[in-house]
Amino acid sequence: MTDYPRVSVNNCLPESGAASSARGMSATPPGYTGRVPHGADSVRAWRVGRGQVSLRWQGDPKLADSVTFELTDRSGRMLRRSTVSRLPAEVRFTIPANAAFYEADVHYTDGATNTIMSRLPR
Repeated sequence: MTDYPRVSVNNCLPESGAASSARGMSATPPGYTGRVPHGADSVRAWRVGRGQVSLRWQGDPKLADSVTFELTDRSGRMLRRSTVSRLPAEVRFTIPANAAFYEADVHYTDGATNTIMSRLPR
């Protein structure tokens, strides 16, 4: 069993009194990242005008450092990529003719990642 640091309920800082450091979208205190839940994220995709798509990550911003959005072809090759480390985690892409899927890689404060992938909306 892993021994996690004790955290003060009043100010969410480790009891050592160390100051929290903002990392990307996160304000999670150092030493508190061992309990990060993964997989509670979602991505909303919708068409914006002709030939464009918007992607928005929805999840707990305290647990994520950044989100990398991609458009891929049928073979999974990346066509467009953008990394967002501030809220709102949203991007807009012009859709290449051979694009078939979108992908979002959520990078958590504990170093883990979660990939969400789906077909582009029609």
